[in-house]
Amino acid sequence: MDPKTVRKWRNRFLAEGPDGLGDRSPRPRRPPARTPEQTVAEVQRLRIGHRWRPARIGRRVELSASTVHRIITDAGLGHLDQGDRTIPPQEVVCAISVNGPASWFISTSKLAGLPDGGG
Repeated sequence: MDPKTVRKWRNRFLAEGPDGLGDRSPRPRRPPARTPEQTVAEVQRLRIGHRWRPARIGRRVELSASTVHRIITDAGLGHLDQGDRTIPPQEVVCAISVNGPASWFISTSKLAGLPDGGG
């Protein structure tokens, strides 16, 4: 038998007597620490306001990216629309073409990932 296992059982017996040698559930005795509600609100605010990814939000609020990912997924904020990743929603490119006195064509789109000055 492994010395570490023997030491574990000996310590249980010394601390709890014969009752310490019974079967135990593998579940933790207490739940893990919860993320404070103020931090959860800050993560959600950064995700909605800046549309940042979990790693960047985690650096700002000092949490791991996996914890931030869990928070934003639980809040339903896990997916960003493909076209909205780099441009805030209010920046829309609009082109108007006039084809004679009574014919107009208006095209709007969100363009992501273009360098300054166009592509």
